[in-house]
Amino acid sequence: MTVFLTFARGWQTLAAVRSLGEKGIDVITSDSVKGASSYFSIYSRKHFIYKNFSNEEKFINSLIKNIKKYSESTDDILIPVFKDIYIISKHLDKFKELVKVPITNYENLQHVHDKWKLYLLAKKMGVRMPVTHRPRNKEELKKLIPKLKFPLMIKILDSAGGVGVKCVYNKDELLFQYKKIIEEHKEEPLIQEYIQGKDYCVTVLFNKGKLKAKMSYLSEKQFPEKTGPTILSKTVKEDEMEQMAFKICKKLNWHGVAEFDFRKEKNTGKPYLIECNPRFWASLNQSIKSHVDYPYLLYQIATTGDCESQLKPRVGIETEVYPGKIATEIHEVMKAKNKFLKVIKYLKHHRKIYEDIISLKDPLPVLGFIYPCYLLMKHGKIEVDNFINS
Repeated sequence: MTVFLTFARGWQTLAAVRSLGEKGIDVITSDSVKGASSYFSIYSRKHFIYKNFSNEEKFINSLIKNIKKYSESTDDILIPVFKDIYIISKHLDKFKELVKVPITNYENLQHVHDKWKLYLLAKKMGVRMPVTHRPRNKEELKKLIPKLKFPLMIKILDSAGGVGVKCVYNKDELLFQYKKIIEEHKEEPLIQEYIQGKDYCVTVLFNKGKLKAKMSYLSEKQFPEKTGPTILSKTVKEDEMEQMAFKICKKLNWHGVAEFDFRKEKNTGKPYLIECNPRFWASLNQSIKSHVDYPYLLYQIATTGDCESQLKPRVGIETEVYPGKIATEIHEVMKAKNKFLKVIKYLKHHRKIYEDIISLKDPLPVLGFIYPCYLLMKHGKIEVDNFINS
């Protein structure tokens, strides 16, 4: 039996490859780019390149073609890891005779992935979210401005990894970023109340509406700062946030994994739901190291129809994405008054942390991060998707 994993460049995909491969499960990885990190894993038996999912038809056709080439049984499993999940869910009927795909339906995905639909759903259910507005044009935005309180978040409906998300501090910045985002992303962004506080994530696995696994973590550092994916995280216990996430999943009779972003308001301690990613998250290794092995649990559901429950994660576990963490630490050291003490403090703390990418047992996936770094040095910029893992 084989598990096909998409988005091989992602940190979360690498975590899934290692989780399944260490248990002797056959894994084939795939992506639309060359040199993706999971291609180099000792646990990836083979890999293939599919068409970019910006062209829906070509992506689906190339994915199906490669699955037919490498699949040996209709009991094989396809796990979409990134935004391709939305396209695959729209075409689930085309995969029925090929492989099992343990994900929820397209309508459910849209309910939580589209930030405006999620806001309307949460508001209806009494789940706390920042007040959100959706002006349809610049004239509507100008009429709305007198009612707004800065700072504000401005974001596209399906942002990931901090792309299409900006914090604005005054009217001029708001109007400028609103226009810029429309030009870059061809859509009118949402305007959302800014909640000051710390970021948390609640991760879950449901099997046809029944909770099977849960785990929450604190985002201690992000890259890029404030808007990017987590690069240093810590497992925590957050009952109120978890209940808010469960409420939405039960309402939708959820099937598969999901990750909910929360922010705990600094002064009141109240959690606010920010968004939901109905797929594996960048800090998947954090969950696995905390004894909630989502890839294997999802594998069990796909193969047997159910899985063991994992509802008591190890609290206090920390993991980091070393390349991103090094970049932020260098920046912080340069700003510190006593740079030597700052370095010593980091080294002392680092010894207690699990690493997401670097592994002595499986060292070669590090090569997958060399190519985008080369592009950055050569051209001064890279395609954002080479580093997006949220």
